[in-house]
Amino acid sequence: MSSKQFEIDIAFGVLIRVRYTATQGKVDHFTAQLELYDDTGETPVWLPVVRYDSAHGEAHIDYLTPQGVTYKKQWLALRWPYNSALDVAINELRRDSAAHIIRFRTMQEEVR
Repeated sequence: MSSKQFEIDIAFGVLIRVRYTATQGKVDHFTAQLELYDDTGETPVWLPVVRYDSAHGEAHIDYLTPQGVTYKKQWLALRWPYNSALDVAINELRRDSAAHIIRFRTMQEEVR
C-alpha cells in the first residue's frame, strides 16, 4: 500500500489538498479538500470549505461551515476502488471552486 499527498493551487489563497492510499493502483481511501486561506484572525489558517472523502465505506461530499462543521452530506454512489471518485472530486473542486468559496464567505459574513 502506498500513501500520497499533494496540493493543487487554484488561486491565491485557494487550494485543493489531496491525500490517498492505493494498493496495486487501486485507491483504497481518499480525501480531496478545497481550502481557503484566512488571515483575518490572530493566526492565519487554512479553512476547509468542501471535502470529498471515502469515510463510511462510500464516497461522499461534506459541505462545511466556517466553524468546520458538516452541514450537508451528499453520497456519490461510487464505491471501492475509489479511483473514479477521486477523479470526480478533483475535477469538480477545480471547476466549481469559485461557487464553493462564495457560499462559504457568505456564511462567514452571516456569522460576523
